[in-house]
Amino acid sequence: MDISWSITSQIFFNYYAPTSRIWQRQIVTIKVRSEDLPAYSNLTFKYIKGAGFGKQRRNESEYTAGQRAIAFANWLIQNHRNPGILDHKIHLKNYEGLEGLNSGYYGHDSRGSNKFQHCDALALMGEFWSNIGAKLAEFETLTGEIVGKDDGRFKAWLRDEMAGEMLAQAVGRLRSHRRIYQQLVCYLIGDSYSLEEITRYYPGAKIEVLEMTQVCLEASPKKEQKVAGLTRVISLAVAKEDKPGRNAVAKQLQWSVGQVSKLAGCLGQKIGISCGWDELIRVVTNVWEYIKTFMTGRGDRSNLSELELLVVELFFPGLHLKAIAPETAIELIYLAYQEYGFDLGKIMAFLWERSLKNAINSGLANNANFNEQDLDLLNLVSQKP
Repeated sequence: MDISWSITSQIFFNYYAPTSRIWQRQIVTIKVRSEDLPAYSNLTFKYIKGAGFGKQRRNESEYTAGQRAIAFANWLIQNHRNPGILDHKIHLKNYEGLEGLNSGYYGHDSRGSNKFQHCDALALMGEFWSNIGAKLAEFETLTGEIVGKDDGRFKAWLRDEMAGEMLAQAVGRLRSHRRIYQQLVCYLIGDSYSLEEITRYYPGAKIEVLEMTQVCLEASPKKEQKVAGLTRVISLAVAKEDKPGRNAVAKQLQWSVGQVSKLAGCLGQKIGISCGWDELIRVVTNVWEYIKTFMTGRGDRSNLSELELLVVELFFPGLHLKAIAPETAIELIYLAYQEYGFDLGKIMAFLWERSLKNAINSGLANNANFNEQDLDLLNLVSQKP
């Protein structure tokens, strides 16, 4: 198969620069053509944003990041046959005594190690950022320029270094390219990656963008856990044909009315509305009433709007009508175009499989990477029944 893009490798070597009278390490970039790139169809990424598993974690209560990370580790053990976890060294002691979990730390087990080669799942807890001072010195040596840590070029290079370390090295500990007949999962827990970047490193891999509440509620930040609790109460009440009142819900959850109102506002933001309690309940109730029509064969789920799909995904996730944010949809659409060119049938199958139909129109023209031909094609796709 002819590859339309090239793998770029970096070779480092030392040379003597007579003008500055110092030894410098210079990057030479070479392009390698490959006829046999691995296909990672056996690998699934679950990209979880907003979990808050940074290097610095407090560990005093159930809602602090340290305890939430332990809750996630226990969830891994319960849901996978042979799970592994990579974290910062200072947190490794938190996983001691957890039977059935393979644990390691960044900078030691994240490159050149076979510790996780038999795991069926690997979780990368947070992002591994090298010491900024050391990386700044390296960048200055490579470029021959003196820059500050706020220099835009340095910050972009530093982020790329982190992504390369995590995606190329840490994810690679699963040895997925050697285990093509085994289904493997990588939980990529961080906030700095793009879908295009993951796809570039692992072509053919499946990518799911999730919130921690969709994976392990106990590992979610405190606010998200409370929002999830409020969501459950509202959805159960609406499904029972009740109209939940704010005071009754506050009493049931043992919260203040003000706290219920504040978290209801967060729910409104998640589905794209700005309103009070009564309006939120009205929207959820109306969607439930429409859901009942196509559950009995009288309605058509393809007519659900983007807002209605978001309501279904948030309040009635068991119906499996996947709602995707427009930003995510646009990135996936562009990936489809890159992969399939102008093969309209394959692109449509890709979009429909990922339930992107209702997100296409809302964000179609917002991606600067689209040229006129791209937009013509995707507009055509968006109009198909």
